Amino acid sequence: GRRLRAITPRWRRRKGWRRHLLRQLLRVRTELRAAARTPGRLLGAVACSLAIWAGVWSLTVSLVRAMGLAWPPGALLLGVIGAAIGASLPIGALGNFGTQEAGWAAALVSAGIPSKEALAAGFATHLWSLGFNLVLALASAVLLAFVNPAIAARLRRAFASSRRATPPEA
Repeated sequence: GRRLRAITPRWRRRKGWRRHLLRQLLRVRTELRAAARTPGRLLGAVACSLAIWAGVWSLTVSLVRAMGLAWPPGALLLGVIGAAIGASLPIGALGNFGTQEAGWAAALVSAGIPSKEALAAGFATHLWSLGFNLVLALASAVLLAFVNPAIAARLRRAFASSRRATPPEA
């Protein structure tokens, strides 16, 4: 808190990354203060986060089992954590391909899984996840189009412009 109070007057007048970082730090401070005033809200957020990560981990265990790999659940938990850390790096490519798999493979190799198998399983689970999200997004778009006519009109315009942008087949 003291450090933030010390830099606030100087960084507030600056432009660029310092002002942006200061704005983010002040938002985080505001949220932390709100969480301290309402511990039930904080507990609920932590519980939801843990439930989501448990779901991601259990789904990953199921996917790896479906691939015919009998890896221990503890190693897969390490892999999920490594993938999350890899995906959080600011150097990811489209869809976080590369960094997520690197984190996954590094974590699994440290748990004794062969590197080729770990990397192949990392790409397979990532592709499955993206495919699932695509199906979910399409289903959500259709549902929203039925619920909200303005969204339906936007989707029709987007679809029409994408059809004009694709070259005709020869």
